[in-house]
Amino acid sequence: MFGGTVVRNKNIVLKLIVYLSLAGFVWTVFMTITLIMAFLLMAVMYLFFEPHFEVVFKWCCLSLSILMSVHWISNRFAKIKDYIEGA
Repeated sequence: MFGGTVVRNKNIVLKLIVYLSLAGFVWTVFMTITLIMAFLLMAVMYLFFEPHFEVVFKWCCLSLSILMSVHWISNRFAKIKDYIEGA
């Protein structure tokens, strides 16, 4: 009777460790992608909008890079969740 509870608790702890490890990895990838995209967009915007570069960069490039990174992360978490649930 109590043996099943211990096994279930171990499974929960293992799933929690896996989720936290994957979340840390995904966060690292998220930050890397955001920085790379911001750098590339900054370079392109600097070529086309040199006089108003700061305004364009602040409002367009950073917003777009963060939005695209969040979209990428949400897709990754959905795939990870499906994998762990066995779908």
